[in-house]
Amino acid sequence: MLLAKEALLDCITLSNCDELILSPSNLSYTALVFNPEVKYTIIESKVATWKG
Repeated sequence: MLLAKEALLDCITLSNCDELILSPSNLSYTALVFNPEVKYTIIESKVATWKG
């Protein structure tokens, strides 16, 4: 439960910023739901970094 509260706090904190640089994640997208007017850039890696 603590992790969920921390994630929600992160979303709210991000949504109060003037501009965001985000990675593609549910946490980032949720911050945009809290403040759809915020300027943002989503950065993505063109190379897969996961190795199984």
